[in-house]
Amino acid sequence: MDISTANTPEKLQQAIREFLQSDYSHGDLTEAYENVCKLIICFIGDYSALSLPDLPISKDDPLSGLKDAMVWCAKFSKVVDDIVFNLDSQAISELINQLKKLRDLLASRFPSINYDLWRKIQDKVKTKEEKEFKKLKKANPSNKRISQISNNATSGVDLEGTTLKIMEETDRELKKEEIMIQCHNKALQIYLSSDQTFRDGLFELEKEIGEVVKRIDVLMGDTSPIGKLLKAYCELKDLPLKQKFTQIEYAFRINSLTESVLFDGPSSLEATKSFVDDVIEILTEIQTKKGKHTSHKSVKANLTDLKPAVTEQKAKPTIIAIVISLILILLFELLVYIVPITWVTNHPHSYGIQGSIICLISCLIIGYFKPRWRKWFWGGAVIAFLAVLLSLL
Repeated sequence: MDISTANTPEKLQQAIREFLQSDYSHGDLTEAYENVCKLIICFIGDYSALSLPDLPISKDDPLSGLKDAMVWCAKFSKVVDDIVFNLDSQAISELINQLKKLRDLLASRFPSINYDLWRKIQDKVKTKEEKEFKKLKKANPSNKRISQISNNATSGVDLEGTTLKIMEETDRELKKEEIMIQCHNKALQIYLSSDQTFRDGLFELEKEIGEVVKRIDVLMGDTSPIGKLLKAYCELKDLPLKQKFTQIEYAFRINSLTESVLFDGPSSLEATKSFVDDVIEILTEIQTKKGKHTSHKSVKANLTDLKPAVTEQKAKPTIIAIVISLILILLFELLVYIVPITWVTNHPHSYGIQGSIICLISCLIIGYFKPRWRKWFWGGAVIAFLAVLLSLL
């Protein structure tokens, strides 16, 4: 089983699933389980801050072990998805705003180039470059380094003519490339020393870029909580956030910006801006997922909070009915014994009559306040009323 590219829990789970569906031997099964365990141990070590689940050990049964590993991958994916919920929305918004500011600096603050002066400098340097090329072509291609290689051949025999010729040609091309780089740097130095306005503009731009980059480093640095969570999430979701930030770090160096604009034209700034746009797109997608995740959690929380409220709302009529019933029963008993109602107290079935009347009062009141139970309680009230009549006979 090839798990060399399984750098996320989803990919590892897919690799295990494909292996189990293949025609494997017992030896393959054991080896696959050992490799999966090693990779999971690496995951647990690299992302220990995420509180990953423990892997059940099933050395005696590699098949069960791989199935357990798939379950572990699913739990791992859930942990990764929950990272989004723990991200600080304000910090992500601040990071997006700083990146937009960095991108907009190129359009608004990059100094204008004196192209007439730049073309003259390029022509002058180009002429010097061509002269150096002619000298290189006339010069004896055999140099000290090639002679040394020829004399110290590992076989102890001089190099053949064809091989030596190839080496001489390679050496000539390397020298040609060195001349081009020297002339390239010379043209850049001459222009920067000649165009004071452009140089001052670059200096101001460098300061502003430095301030923005410093703020981004605070948000995305290794000591930043959101930086750690974002990097871990993007690595485990196979999102190229780290690579894009590396591109931005290089592309927004003032020397890189200057060279790209002077030698490739202003359109090269659009490619630099695209690096920033790619990162903003990734962060916006994460922020959208966080919004959905938060909404889902809020709905669940609201439903949970709603249950006690609904229970309390249902309990209120029942409590009112019981209280009113008790008050009316108390008033009835007071009338019987304090007034008193002698025909009730002196009746042979006095307690039966009083009990039936108390039951009648309770059923009528509770049935009134609880419509869902009304037919049952009012049915009970009818039975209590009949009991009173029977007791009077």
